[in-house]
This record gives sequence, structure tokens and C-alpha cells, in this order.
Amino acid sequence: MSRYVLAASQDAAGRIARQLRAEGWQVHTAFDDPVAGWRLDRGHHICVAEVTDRQAVEAALLLAVRGAGIVAWTSSTEHAAQLYDGLSRLGTVEIPDEKDSPTQDLDPDQLRMLELLADGATQVEVAERLGWSRRTVTRRLAEARRALGAQTTAQAVVAWRRRTDGAD
Repeated sequence: MSRYVLAASQDAAGRIARQLRAEGWQVHTAFDDPVAGWRLDRGHHICVAEVTDRQAVEAALLLAVRGAGIVAWTSSTEHAAQLYDGLSRLGTVEIPDEKDSPTQDLDPDQLRMLELLADGATQVEVAERLGWSRRTVTRRLAEARRALGAQTTAQAVVAWRRRTDGAD
């Protein structure tokens, strides 16, 4: 059984990797193509790396499809949403230290803001589309992160997406 974890930071991913190694997982620190010695069909292989671009998202998803577990972190809301969407099609995606706060704690404008961010809009584009100042976007985003128990914008987008996916 593969594990999929979106961590808040490199430090958090490192702690998770150490825990998984202690549980018997083979930990690999990149999303590179596996070397011949990897038997992904036998499980207990986990790849730990930062998602910095679309190629890293695709590499992580390819490894996950082949049977590897994934522990990833990113500062990009777009990449976090893409990785979450892909991994959630394969199994449950864990988001450690996530507060159990429902999306009804968010107002409709905050929900729309998170939807735009998940679709790849920048904060400047969100401000333009919603008719807000950049300062208002920053403030409303901070409120949404608190309501979702997220430390980063990427984590907030993933938490929002996870909750809205579960509401269907």
C-alpha cells in the first residue's frame, strides 16, 4: 500500500521520511526514474522531494502510478493542487497537522479566492478578478489559512480542495 503525503515544508517532509524509514520503507530522495534495483511492485518505496515545477509533478505522479509512495512539499499553490489532484485519484492524500475545520468557516469570497488559486491564478490575478486590492487578498488569504489550519497558501489550497472533493 502506497502512502501519499503533502508536507508543509522540507523539514516536515524530512521528519515524515525518517518515521517511514523506521517503519521499514525504502526512502529515495528524488523523483528521478527508478534504478533497476527498485521493485516498485513490491511496495514500501517512498520518494521524498520538493515539487518545483510541472515536470516534478509529472515525475511524482508517474512514480506513484508505478507503486511508489510520495512525500512532497511545494511553495506553489498551482503545483500543490496539481499533485493533490493526481495523487487523490490513486488513493488517500495525507496532509499532516491539518486542523479539522470545515469550509463553511470560509465566506463565499474566500472560497472563490481559493478556487482561483487552485486553478493557478496569482494573488495579483485574484485581486483583479474579485475587485480587491492586493492587501485585501493578503488579509483574506491569511484568514482562510487560519480557518483551514494551514501554514502556507499551498497547504490552504490543498486543504480546501480536499474538503470540497469530500463534500461531493
